[in-house]
Formats: sequence, C-alpha cells, structure tokens
Amino acid sequence: MRPGSDRDTLAVLAVEMGKVAEQVSMLAARVDDLGPAVATAAELAEQVTGRSDVVEQLTALRTAAGPVPTWAVVTVRGQERHARLNELHGWVMEILVAEYSDYLPEGQMPDCWTQHRAIIHELAWLYNEWHNAYLPEDRRPRDAADWHDRWLPGVLRRMEAIVKECPHRTDEEDY
Repeated sequence: MRPGSDRDTLAVLAVEMGKVAEQVSMLAARVDDLGPAVATAAELAEQVTGRSDVVEQLTALRTAAGPVPTWAVVTVRGQERHARLNELHGWVMEILVAEYSDYLPEGQMPDCWTQHRAIIHELAWLYNEWHNAYLPEDRRPRDAADWHDRWLPGVLRRMEAIVKECPHRTDEEDY
C-alpha cells in the first residue's frame, strides 16, 4: 500500500463516520420527540384498561333473567349500601365522566355531587338505564338512543339545577 492511500481511506472513513454521527443525532432527536407520544399512549392504554375492567365488572352484574332492577339509596343499608355506592361511583368516574364529559359542565362532575341525595338518586337511576341499554345480550338500539336522547339530558338538566342552588353543604356527610 502506498502511504497516501491509507490517509485517503481514513479521510473517507472520517467523512462517513461524520455522516453516521449526524444520522444518529437526528434519530435521537426523533426518538426524543416520540417520548410524549409514548407517554400519552401508555396513559390511554391505562385508561382503556380501567374502563374495560369497569365494563367487565358491570357486565358480570347483569343477570340472565333480564334488566337490572332499579335501587334507591334509601332502601339499602350497611354493606349493600356501601357496595352500591362504590359501584355507582365507579360508573360515574369511569363511564359517565370519562366517556360523556362533553355533556358535563366543565367536563366533570361537580365536586359536591356525593353530598346531594337527589343527584345520587338521579345517577343511580341513570346508571341502571345505561346498564340495561348497553349490557344485556338482548339490548336494542332504541334503548341506547333513549338513554342518549332522553335520559342523560334530563338527568344532567336536573343535576345542573340542583348544583346551581347548591350551598355545598358540609353539615351532612357524603353518602
């Protein structure tokens, strides 16, 4: 080999390594740009899993005998009351707020909703209607349409009226 050819080869190699380093830098920047998207995708996957779990739990509650019977907080006591209210709270947060936030004032439930018996009664009934419209095997599109067009807007309208006049009571414990 001639001494000049080794230098030429090293020069070409240095230029090529510079190009590779530039491509690695550009790729690293693109990967950095993907960081927020990956975090968002992970967060969305977690939300979907949470909602799927709630829907699975709600589906398990469905009886083969037909529609889920309505219940009222005033008719249940003790552990059953606690279980029903936890079930309702889960549905409110994981389904109503998560899926229908566009219909809610400021996209969320009022902080004081658990302090209003009338709101709890309304939501318990709305939850039962949602359950009966979406989870039975023999569900009908008309039931879902009624839920969206009649039941949800009516409950939200009455809930808004209650919260509008709300003194945000602290003298009563939450349900």
